[in-house]
Amino acid sequence: MNSEEQKKQGFTQILEWRFFHESCKVEDTASSLDRVVKGKCSQYINMRLSYGMAKEPTDYLAAVQRWAEGGVVLSLQTFFGREQGVYQIWAALLIWLAFIASLLMLVYGVGLRPFFSWFFGLFAGDDTIVNYAQRGIQQLVGLFVVEFGMQPEWAEDYENMIFDLMLWLVGLTIACWFLWFITKISYYVHHTTCCGRRKQWNRTRFPTSLAQWGRLMITVNNLTYFLWFWTAFFWVGFNYYSVFAEKKYDFDTDTMLALSWILNILNWSLVISSTFRYKIGESMVSNEVFSLTLTNIWRTTQMFYITAPLTLFSIIVGTLDFMRNRTFGEDISYWVGGDRGAISKMIVQYWTLLLITLTMLVWLSLFAGWLPNTSSSYAALVVVTFIGCDVLLPCAYLWLGSKPEKIPPRFNEGENPTTGIFAQLQRAIRRCFQKLFCMAWHRNNLRAMVFSKMTTGILKWVAPLQQVVQPFLIMFLPELGINVAIGIIVAGRN
Repeated sequence: MNSEEQKKQGFTQILEWRFFHESCKVEDTASSLDRVVKGKCSQYINMRLSYGMAKEPTDYLAAVQRWAEGGVVLSLQTFFGREQGVYQIWAALLIWLAFIASLLMLVYGVGLRPFFSWFFGLFAGDDTIVNYAQRGIQQLVGLFVVEFGMQPEWAEDYENMIFDLMLWLVGLTIACWFLWFITKISYYVHHTTCCGRRKQWNRTRFPTSLAQWGRLMITVNNLTYFLWFWTAFFWVGFNYYSVFAEKKYDFDTDTMLALSWILNILNWSLVISSTFRYKIGESMVSNEVFSLTLTNIWRTTQMFYITAPLTLFSIIVGTLDFMRNRTFGEDISYWVGGDRGAISKMIVQYWTLLLITLTMLVWLSLFAGWLPNTSSSYAALVVVTFIGCDVLLPCAYLWLGSKPEKIPPRFNEGENPTTGIFAQLQRAIRRCFQKLFCMAWHRNNLRAMVFSKMTTGILKWVAPLQQVVQPFLIMFLPELGINVAIGIIVAGRN
């Protein structure tokens, strides 16, 4: 109201100030993105600022779909847009892609040795540094052969593996130092005033601290997380394929057992350490960020399977919405599009029903003798059983609801019944046939059985048990080690 432009015009006018983005269905994420690319810092406030009410389960499914759809639209708008500061998001994305490329080079042994031979040759003039490193690794592997009884025919393979790993770690260290160096240059360029002859820049044209790079990486993850929806489909498909296929894996059982336990310890250490981030006194007055309970672990595994088809559906409709908005200028905000609640519920209904039906078919095939008599099939059978148990309750809730249905009354209920024994027997038989052909009565019994305290109490332990018990089962089913290792990595990414 008091700007210089309005004062020169000689009159005042009411202006609309918009603080939230209205270009997609996730205005909170879009607003955070806008602040991040402008170089703003986030701050955690250790106090309760608001209270919220949990959504109904079906409404929550619609909200999950809306969040994923909005994320797809926002990602396309960001990477195909020309907003100021978006190139910082691209820089963070390229750094992440370079890290993935370095991992591929490490795994397949491509490009590392020629690059470092050239790089160290710039300082030494020849391959002296690389040759010294190779001789040191040869001596180390020779020590393993002598002291730890490693088979000599494996020595050359271990030399190559350790040497490539060492080169990768050296390259990663050099890359981190280089990123820190250019970030420091950016910091001085942004904050220097040239002896007071110019003002400091109000916003960052390039990250000025490693913390800002961290915020950009988090933003990139928020913009691209939906691309990992396929991990749930891969996990389900891999295990159902392993049930019916005769597969053999060539690995050392003791090594796989140790790897599985190490991954489990790291996974649970991350989970448990999150619960001790705040003191008990602070947790009483602050936002309850995280608490470790069986229910949380149970719901996390449920959402891993449930959200996969919703995310795939969101990618399709989000891409179509973005194209309509970009081509025709159509409004695709939440208040116009709304939640696709009915479609989201139907997708999850049939997806969870498919998983449970497949689990039942697998067990039927086992009893019928249709499965291969291999340990890999039995290992996959254990995993698909856990999958079916994880989605049993969501499937039952979506198909049966949470409240008992009304059963039709007895025949001739308003009349005065006769007291003869044959009349009572006739009414009992009639009532039995009435319930037998009444689908509401069957649904009520199934609902009561699935949602009983005993059933829910047992299913609550499914998620923790499959992470704790499966490593023990590797001693009896060695092929289960592959499933455990892949499962922890896939679940950890999501």
